[in-house]
Amino acid sequence: MTRHTELRKMAEKSIEATKIHHVLLDIAEAFQNVCGECGGLPPGLPPQVYDDQTECQCQEE
Repeated sequence: MTRHTELRKMAEKSIEATKIHHVLLDIAEAFQNVCGECGGLPPGLPPQVYDDQTECQCQEE
């Protein structure tokens, strides 16, 4: 394997790792606002919309 091919493969692996890292960051951000009481999200709202002002299911009961 030539040095150029080796470098290209290393760069491709680095790009893949970066993509995976960004996906993991998105997932972590989505779960950041999960309710500490019930672990659930408010009904009908995706995680991105959920914030501290939004009441979760366990607070309604």
